[in-house]
Amino acid sequence: MNYFFFLDHPDSNLSSSVEVSNFEPIPVFYKKKKKEKKNIYLFYIENSHWENEIFDEIEYGYTKVIKKNDLPINIRNKNVFITLSSKNLKKYDPPFDDKSLNTTPSWRANIKIFSSNAACSYQGEIPGGFINKNLSLVSCSPFIQTNNASIQNYFYLVNLMQNPATHQFDVEILNTSKQVLNTIKCHTNKVNLCDLSFLDCLNDKMFIFRSSKYGGIPLYFSKNLDNTQMSLEHTHPPTEYLFSGDRLSFQKKKKSYWFV
Repeated sequence: MNYFFFLDHPDSNLSSSVEVSNFEPIPVFYKKKKKEKKNIYLFYIENSHWENEIFDEIEYGYTKVIKKNDLPINIRNKNVFITLSSKNLKKYDPPFDDKSLNTTPSWRANIKIFSSNAACSYQGEIPGGFINKNLSLVSCSPFIQTNNASIQNYFYLVNLMQNPATHQFDVEILNTSKQVLNTIKCHTNKVNLCDLSFLDCLNDKMFIFRSSKYGGIPLYFSKNLDNTQMSLEHTHPPTEYLFSGDRLSFQKKKKSYWFV
């Protein structure tokens, strides 16, 4: 099962949305032959446990755009996650055991940030396999534009776990010489956001974001001051750098290099 999320931002002139689709990425690889409508579930942490509610239904073959501002006002300021399910869940049933979105390639959504003049998005998801693992993080990003006063850079780290507890953890930012430039605080079960303006005075072109305790989906968002230009990029897990071979061995070597 895959999960989707909103990219909230403190700039009041920016909004976020998720466009979900009720059709498989490549039909020939989709093992479940029944074409059926699905419920769109919103779920979030309330009083230290997961709660969910149906936002809408979506017929097979259709897409639907969900804007963060379309959510019920009582949950609009929460870290709200989205999934699709053929089941009818009760309010306290966490949506973690439905296999209807298990596909190759992954069942994704279009995750977008937009202003009145521009927008950027990417096709992404939180894989269901992530939610029961304490993943570490090594993300090497060339996407940050420093030494430009008109560009603002931000780092998102999206973490989702089946356990509804909220734990704080550190993410270190390094240069290619392995010098720790800064440490930021993140939390589990949250779409974490960090302003990277403290990197503006540096001449480095590559930065490494690492955490040995928890990981997630790393995203890099840049925009100009009047929100007429913006970009959204992400880095893949190290295993995705190889098509075949011992991919886990390569990932272990890469991470061990940066964790020394």
